[in-house]
Amino acid sequence: MWSHYADNHTGLVIELETNEAPFSAIPNHILTVKYSEKKPDYIYSHEFGAFTKNMFPVIAAKAIDWAHEKEVRILLPQNPLQDGVRVPISPACIKGVCLGCRSSPKTEEQVRSVLRSPKFQNVKLIKAEINPSEYALTFIEIC
Repeated sequence: MWSHYADNHTGLVIELETNEAPFSAIPNHILTVKYSEKKPDYIYSHEFGAFTKNMFPVIAAKAIDWAHEKEVRILLPQNPLQDGVRVPISPACIKGVCLGCRSSPKTEEQVRSVLRSPKFQNVKLIKAEINPSEYALTFIEIC
């Protein structure tokens, strides 16, 4: 996740609570990715229910080489929760912010500044650090 999606550990990751709106309004569209050596079969159907049933395994599939990501995907059909390509997220949805191990002091201060707002008082701030003895990251809660 860090090297592929968070700009080589310089970015951040936002931890979301899926029991809060808008995610609680779309529970059937939160998919846990299944990792496999083979692609799932897909059989097209004109009937919407069958189409959805057949499509979900394809959308939730990824090569086994990516299993370390433990990814969850959200599939949003056209619905009133969407604002263009963005879904508005309330502060209650944000559980934590994790800074990459190479994030700059400027990025950390910008995040701290946002989290000082009362609406983010329950959000954890976490910093990833390179583990000195393992090929791994250690996550330290810093506020």
